[in-house]
Amino acid sequence: MMHFVCRVADDNQLVYQIHTGLQEGNGNVIYDSNPTLLTNLFLEYRQARFDLFHMGYPYVMELGNLAKNFRNVFIDMCWGHIISPEAARRAFFEWLDAVPANKISAFGGDYCFVDGVYGHQLLARQNVASAPFSSYSNLHSS
Repeated sequence: MMHFVCRVADDNQLVYQIHTGLQEGNGNVIYDSNPTLLTNLFLEYRQARFDLFHMGYPYVMELGNLAKNFRNVFIDMCWGHIISPEAARRAFFEWLDAVPANKISAFGGDYCFVDGVYGHQLLARQNVASAPFSSYSNLHSS
């Protein structure tokens, strides 16, 4: 099923969203959510755009490396600011230095209620606004 959906996304240049990192609930096997385990898909379906959710937490640096090295991998920080505001800030700052800025979605969500969306966007705005100016200087220098 996964390869079928990837082929459809690849053939039609669609975005394929995948939940990575922290999983809802207790007792999950966190290793199974490591975004590096998807590398074979990124290589095989080069026209599909993979939007990886939850900033891959706790595998944030691995996700940054994937986004830097694969043109079809994008970072989506949905839930990230709720999972750990501090980890979200650190990851965002490092990604701004290493990953093209157009590959980072600093806010997103898959909430089903508006209160969660409001609270998460408030945290996201605060985290993004706290980024050091030097991180942004590379965005506008070229």
